Amino acid sequence: MDEGTLPTVDELAALHFRVAARLAVLERKEKDYEALFQALMSAKHGRDFVQVRPAGSVGDRKCDGYLRASDTVFQSYAPRELKNATTAQKIREDFEGGRAQWPTMRGWTFVHNDERGLPPDAAQALLDVAAANPAVDVAVWGPGEVRALSDGLELEQLTDLFGPPPRKEDLLALGYADIAPVVRAVALDLAGSADGSPSGRAVDPRKLEHNRFGDASELMLRLGLTGAGAVEAYFADQPDALLRDRIAGAMADRYAVLRGRGLSPDAILHKLLDPLTAHATTTRETSASYAVVAHLFETCDIFENPPARATAST
Repeated sequence: MDEGTLPTVDELAALHFRVAARLAVLERKEKDYEALFQALMSAKHGRDFVQVRPAGSVGDRKCDGYLRASDTVFQSYAPRELKNATTAQKIREDFEGGRAQWPTMRGWTFVHNDERGLPPDAAQALLDVAAANPAVDVAVWGPGEVRALSDGLELEQLTDLFGPPPRKEDLLALGYADIAPVVRAVALDLAGSADGSPSGRAVDPRKLEHNRFGDASELMLRLGLTGAGAVEAYFADQPDALLRDRIAGAMADRYAVLRGRGLSPDAILHKLLDPLTAHATTTRETSASYAVVAHLFETCDIFENPPARATAST
């Protein structure tokens, strides 16, 4: 979301929410996507949005939510893949069912999760439904429209949806007591995922640019490094001198698995962060998680190092 829509939230928090919303919309499927859509609509529209859930044999009567101001029925459909013929049939059946069961309906919106858009037969089905029902405002929302529901929400609402954000002032104030539980959580989450061998080739200063993060993720990593001193001090004080190397090796293994799934660098970064921030209840805890991952990125062999520069012969 644009930082200007959140005047009370610092830059890092605004970036956190923007990326969290985008990735949540792109990654969630089926009922999880529907639940996210409903939560965002409720936050955006308050009591004007009526969330509808299935009830026994009647199901949800072809409605996942009703916006009273415009008498709009919303129908969410978020399979692993939008198949052409199946999606076209879904549009026709859900529209007819919605029109029959919600007689006050003046608008109908098909909500899907494919960032590429609708397949052709599904797009044609939507056009056919709109042409045959000129009195109904027929629309389609993809991930962009769903994500945009988070724009302009208050800090408390965004925190309820996506957890407490990191803050620059917390990163600058991190200490041993903040870092220790995050490192323990990293070690627990990664237990058994590596052979325990050290990981540690020299990290090229061009690494951040080489991995082609989006602007938001790159800036979040840069800001996360403002807490790197506390992380370095923690590792330096440990009796186990290879603790960081073993954690970095396990993190690199996790990274390789995620990269093998074809995820973007931004998505991978947040997959690495998610287990650490999932149970955070304060901005300080989230900030410590960002600092640890940013420190490992800078000092250890996770993500990609750029090719070595050629050296001039003497």
